[in-house]
Amino acid sequence: MRGWGKILILFGVLDLIALLRASPLLVRLPPAVFASDVPMRTAVLHSLYIVLCISYAFSAYGFIRRKPWACVTYYFQLPLRLGFFSLSLGFLALINKPFQSLPLHFVLAGIILVAELTRLVVTIVIHKRSNKRLEGIA
Repeated sequence: MRGWGKILILFGVLDLIALLRASPLLVRLPPAVFASDVPMRTAVLHSLYIVLCISYAFSAYGFIRRKPWACVTYYFQLPLRLGFFSLSLGFLALINKPFQSLPLHFVLAGIILVAELTRLVVTIVIHKRSNKRLEGIA
């Protein structure tokens, strides 16, 4: 993973940014999950979001330390990331905040989705190469 080390660190930093962006909501969610008047569907969604946010910390650590298991963690995160639209470069959507432009919003959403799919492809390539290297050692 020599040549890919900087990319893995970048992925870890992006996961840290996602965790920091989610932290205000993460602080408010646990009491809401256990409130008696919250519908079961809402409680399940809140619980899944909490699990996603906790997994950000694990994947950030794994990517920064360049651990192969971080790629697997990302694979499990991906459906939740897409479902909650809590993507790696989701902070780019903040560019639209001062302009409130609907066309710019759709362009940014497209860019963010393409970037997330690119991250998926790069993660798969890194994971396959790390597995081949590990198979050669055994």
